[in-house]
Amino acid sequence: MITKTFFLFFFLFTFSFGHTQVEKNFHYTCFQIYKSKHLLGKALAHHTALGSYVPKNYGYYSLAFYAALDLKDYKLAYKYLLKCVLTGMTPAESRNFEINSFDSITQQAIKTQLLDNYYSKHFSKFYCSKNDKGNLLKYTFAKGLFLKDQEARRLIDILGTSKDILNNINNVDSLNLDTLNKFIKTYGMITDNDVSRDANLSVLLLHLRRYKNKYLDSCIATNCRVGNLHFDCFTYADEQEALEDNKTIYGAINLSKITNIRFVDPMLIDEKRLMLGMNTLFEQSLYQNFILPSGYKVPEDLKKKYEKIIKELRLSNDLNSN
Repeated sequence: MITKTFFLFFFLFTFSFGHTQVEKNFHYTCFQIYKSKHLLGKALAHHTALGSYVPKNYGYYSLAFYAALDLKDYKLAYKYLLKCVLTGMTPAESRNFEINSFDSITQQAIKTQLLDNYYSKHFSKFYCSKNDKGNLLKYTFAKGLFLKDQEARRLIDILGTSKDILNNINNVDSLNLDTLNKFIKTYGMITDNDVSRDANLSVLLLHLRRYKNKYLDSCIATNCRVGNLHFDCFTYADEQEALEDNKTIYGAINLSKITNIRFVDPMLIDEKRLMLGMNTLFEQSLYQNFILPSGYKVPEDLKKKYEKIIKELRLSNDLNSN
């Protein structure tokens, strides 16, 4: 169980990025741009084209799920919900979807096919089937480190914050960091393809990234770049620290929701983003509707590439304003 203290931080930071997976991801054009059903085909086309920037896991498929649900296309929404489940989503997260937003027939299908007696069957399929990609060894290891992580932090909820409690958290993190590095050197990096959300890998990496260990940071960045990890695994810790001074390093936040944000280095921001498998800041601005920072230059090839999408954006904005 993730502690109350962590949940408070995590959700505050997540909502600064936007509602769950909806606004946080720049290529979520379905929800933000196309609001009418007759534009669903275009929305999914853009979603597919820009989806190369993120791993094809539960997070990726949840983008199309939310879009289809918002447009009340229940058949398509259910299709993407199944994809989320089969790529590592937990039963708890399946329950957290607003299933009451579905029609009654689909609600019953979700209940019988996903929620009732579903977990053990899915766990076996994801981790034990030769045809699936889960890695039970890596799952067990990552889950074990996460439980130690949470055991140390749970003391804050019981005893409050003190120097001894914080020192103990740092000590547990240090042991976890050393143990994880040794594991990676022997068995390889643990990625979204290896474990389901039950392993809480993103939480573990978030905490350990704060220590700026060169070896682990390099492993995370490399796997973000090739699409085995979501770039959040690298940017979360850095951006949270920068936001305390109202700054952003990567622009990996919902910039349309924050005013007077300062960019640490706008001239090199695309270079930093591309190293993590992200798209350019210009591309993000198309879908979050914010003003690009002073000193940032839009590459000419991208202006031409997105000329058609920019026109569609203007058309969509005009339709929504009428």
